[in-house]
Amino acid sequence: MAVDEGVAVGADDLIYGLESGVVVPMFTGVRKVFVSDNIIIASAQLISARLGNPVVLEYQFKDWISEFIRRQRGAPDKHPNAIAAAMYQKARQTFKPIEVMLEHGAWDNQGPGDRIVSYVVAGYPKTFVDFHLFELGAEVNADGKGLQYLPPRRNPSKVPQAFWLGEDANIEKAMAGVEPFVGVRKRHWDDCVTRVCSLLPGTPSALQDAVASVASLIKLEAQFNPQKVGATANIALIDRTCKKVFSVTL
Repeated sequence: MAVDEGVAVGADDLIYGLESGVVVPMFTGVRKVFVSDNIIIASAQLISARLGNPVVLEYQFKDWISEFIRRQRGAPDKHPNAIAAAMYQKARQTFKPIEVMLEHGAWDNQGPGDRIVSYVVAGYPKTFVDFHLFELGAEVNADGKGLQYLPPRRNPSKVPQAFWLGEDANIEKAMAGVEPFVGVRKRHWDDCVTRVCSLLPGTPSALQDAVASVASLIKLEAQFNPQKVGATANIALIDRTCKKVFSVTL
């Protein structure tokens, strides 16, 4: 969620998988959102642990993105669009083994059109003048024999702006004013905003509200969709007024 005072991006802490088409929660306590300098990077993903026997790919987002951030610290261009472009190239290199498995019919976790992974890159250039938001990812292609990589797509830079991806069926209902989802979200927001004000006392109130809103939507989806969404919300935020970054867990 972006406001004039900054941006807050959050994610739940659960990774699930598919076994014979059945959703199976795999890990909790997983961090999917990271902040570095003036950029936040987040992921909505299904892939975890080792794929194939023998092992052909081991992908865990925390390790993957930590390595990416370390490399980008030495990059000459740290503009959000440059970071998103670098993420796109890294994803193409990382997921080549899945392309091979799809080509040979050895990958049956997802079918044509199913998303393998989604990323968000949000933040500001060094001037902190304009907000930038990019979405990118990879999905199984139309014939199910390979991957289609989705290049960075920039969302409008307007603020305030709410954005989300991944599991959002119940979030959509709350945003459309449907009960009981609106009431459940309000209860989560009341709890979260109190905690946010305590954890981030110097943060502008509009940004505190944005953090609470992000967390409340995650918790709403988790309440109605616990097989796919974890109830713990990890939030990264950039305070544009002081040009500092923070992370909180709610």
